[in-house]
Amino acid sequence: MLVAVMPSCYVGIMEYKSGDCVGSASYEKLGGEQKDFADTLVELLKNTHCPLVINIDAPWGAGKTHFLKALEEKIQRDKSDKDAVCMINAWECDHFDEPLQCIYGELSEHLGDDPDYAKAYLAGAAYSIGAGLIKTLSRGVVDIKNIQEESSKISGKNDYPYLKAKRQLKEFKESLRKSLIGKRVVVLVDELDRCSPAFAIKFLERLMHVFDVNGLVFVVATDNAQLEKSVIAQYGQIDARGYLIKFFSLSLRMPRPLFHDVV
Repeated sequence: MLVAVMPSCYVGIMEYKSGDCVGSASYEKLGGEQKDFADTLVELLKNTHCPLVINIDAPWGAGKTHFLKALEEKIQRDKSDKDAVCMINAWECDHFDEPLQCIYGELSEHLGDDPDYAKAYLAGAAYSIGAGLIKTLSRGVVDIKNIQEESSKISGKNDYPYLKAKRQLKEFKESLRKSLIGKRVVVLVDELDRCSPAFAIKFLERLMHVFDVNGLVFVVATDNAQLEKSVIAQYGQIDARGYLIKFFSLSLRMPRPLFHDVV
């Protein structure tokens, strides 16, 4: 079994041998090695508050969706009252230009908010996050038509676009940090390898650069061979594997289910 606690900056690849399979989405019906794998992940998640992006690598048809649902059930059962778990089907979000819309949309119901602070931040965040997300998150608090005027009022000056975006990103992450004090949210991400190359890469970039906040942990199940093709489609013939591993704190190979056990 894998050790349960990993250093916050650890990056590595570990492999499980083929084992018993997921007969259904129920944790209790996981096979031996897959149940051990799930238990190890849950212990790892219990013992970290640092931002992590954990990758579960398995080929198409190996039962990643079933495993994630069983893992969600296990985390939900074992978590404290202050913690939360949710799942994102990235493929269902692929029609959005900006992955932030689905990522924060799923997170928002688990985060407390300060209306006054949120109003000030959301008004200034139009450039770095996008007006569509601002409209959704503000629930009408911010008038999108006058978003630029509101942003200028808050900043008090006309910043260079880079400086404005940098400040707004810092404010956004600070708002997340405040909302996550004393709690942990585990976000399970499925079907990212089925998304368009541009969306898939942008999704990973957002996890790395926007949501690296204490208390947030992402578990991303992918077929990395397919995801590497997305990288090549975006950037040409580069070291796709080397590029992808930079997004993950830890990469694990899921025990592959036996065919006769799959339903």
